[in-house]
Amino acid sequence: MNKTHSYLLLALLTLVGLYLTSLYNYLLFHNIAELFSIVIASGIFMIAWNSRQFIRNNYLLFIGVAYLFVGGLDLVHTLAYKGMAIFKGYETNLATQLWVAARSVESLSLLIAPLLLRRRLRMRLILFGYSAVFALLLLSIFYWDIFPVCFVEGAGLTPFKKISEYAISLILFASVALLYKNREEFEPTVLRWVIWSVVLTIVSELCFTFYIDAYGLSNLIGHYFKILSFYFIYKAVIETGLAKPYDLLFRDIKRSEERYHSLFTHMINGFAHHKLLCDENGKPVDYVFLEVNDAFEKIIGLKREQLIGKKVTEVFPGIENDSANWIGTYGEVAMSGKAIHLHTSSEALRRWYSIFAYSSEKNCFETVFEDVTERKQAEQALRKAHDELEKRVRERTSELSAAVQRLQAEIVQRKRLEDTLRESEHKVRFFASQCLTAQETERKRIAGELHDSIAASLAAIRLRIERIAEEMTQGIRGSESLEDIASTVAEINTDVRRIMADLRPSILDDLGILAALNWFCREYQKAYSHISVAKQIGIEEQEVPDSLKTPIFRISQEAMNNISGHSHATLIKLSIQKEDGRILLSIQDNGQGFDPETVRRGLGLSSIRERAELSGGTCSIESVIGEGTAVRCLWPI
Repeated sequence: MNKTHSYLLLALLTLVGLYLTSLYNYLLFHNIAELFSIVIASGIFMIAWNSRQFIRNNYLLFIGVAYLFVGGLDLVHTLAYKGMAIFKGYETNLATQLWVAARSVESLSLLIAPLLLRRRLRMRLILFGYSAVFALLLLSIFYWDIFPVCFVEGAGLTPFKKISEYAISLILFASVALLYKNREEFEPTVLRWVIWSVVLTIVSELCFTFYIDAYGLSNLIGHYFKILSFYFIYKAVIETGLAKPYDLLFRDIKRSEERYHSLFTHMINGFAHHKLLCDENGKPVDYVFLEVNDAFEKIIGLKREQLIGKKVTEVFPGIENDSANWIGTYGEVAMSGKAIHLHTSSEALRRWYSIFAYSSEKNCFETVFEDVTERKQAEQALRKAHDELEKRVRERTSELSAAVQRLQAEIVQRKRLEDTLRESEHKVRFFASQCLTAQETERKRIAGELHDSIAASLAAIRLRIERIAEEMTQGIRGSESLEDIASTVAEINTDVRRIMADLRPSILDDLGILAALNWFCREYQKAYSHISVAKQIGIEEQEVPDSLKTPIFRISQEAMNNISGHSHATLIKLSIQKEDGRILLSIQDNGQGFDPETVRRGLGLSSIRERAELSGGTCSIESVIGEGTAVRCLWPI
């Protein structure tokens, strides 16, 4: 006879024994059945409460607390049962009222529990809440006498009792549906036990809608099903709380590892893990590729099979003579544990790179690569264009100076030309200065964000992983989990995507200006939740010329960023309309406002005006202290 058959035989003998007990003395049978459920309910609470630091499943923790009070109501129900003669002056109705109260608390708890799976539980608050409900139910039955009548002697169950049992059954059905919907949160065996327990509770409730005598057959069958339902919920909690307390934890770790691997594989920046090779004197002479991601393959131009296990001098002959001194720089990182962030070029690879390097273990290091060759080329092109612009300005200045000398006799004309020349020089130099300032500001911002968020977060991840690894080596349960690290990695991914979106949102090119504005307003709302954004779009996408889409987006972005940084506003109204063959962009806020005379030369306001004017439009900025600011830009179509 196998183990399953043994359990079935034991269960059958137990049920037969209970039946024989009911024939001898039904009150004794009832006490045994109820005490079984009371002990199980108390045991479920103790197991859930004392293993709460291991169990990540809020469902089991919540019902563990709930069943303590369900068992308490069942205990009072047992003492109040007909024939116990403990509560004088009461008949069958008292026990029936307590039964309905206990089952109502049980069914509602089973319905609420799945809704708390992904929420943070405040266990002391839950205990207080259940204690209050427990006390109110007992007061409504014993003291205030306001609980509806459930049983009339000689007539049987009242309509309220029957309707209550059907309502409880419907609630339990709904709890099963929610359980199945969230089945991925449970270990399969635990889920089966819980569902069987709820189903048997439903059958038990339906049995209790028929009896007209507290010692009747339907009452007996109902208690049988109740015993089985409590046995199954007992199995569910024991499986999770004692026998397999780490199953769900390892399940979470596996999910974290899968998310980390997905991030590693699909991250935009190249990532590589290396081992340093040193000579007999401890001097770095080479390093080996241990792991790379897809982005690294794309940046380097080689497949993973061509890199893993190979020395860098084998993969890139002559790189040891590269002025970037890769081997020496990385050797210092691996041996000192100090992280570095640098921009450098490689003659061997003929590319420019932005690199973050750090060491995760002795003589090993990781590198995060970004190919910035195109950015460097763009900077060089910009510098060349700037030099050409300065050359043309000098040429123009020379021409104007010669013209002034030729027109010395004409004093009035000469003054006009001199004034024009000074104004032209001022505008050109001011614009060039603005370009350089904006460029350096953007570089500084991007570098700061990479350093403060990405670099700092990666360094923190390394330290936390080292700590976890050390604790696991020493056999100590760590205070942190990889789920926390995965959350930090997710934040890094969000930061990277946000930096990319700040540089150039792809949605502007893919879907157009209206979609880009909607996207920006959503992201802005997330970043500044205290500021409400109201949009009014009165124009179609095809009515906006392509040449105006970027200026409209950048002006909106600059204006709203200025509001979040300076205005203390709680409401922004963004409107883009078509009026009389013209496009009108309006950004208004209800902030503190400012004196236009004192901030007229601010970089943000100047940038907005220049973007509007350079794109063929006009811009007006109106502000009153205490009443907010309005930016209006107008373009003829």
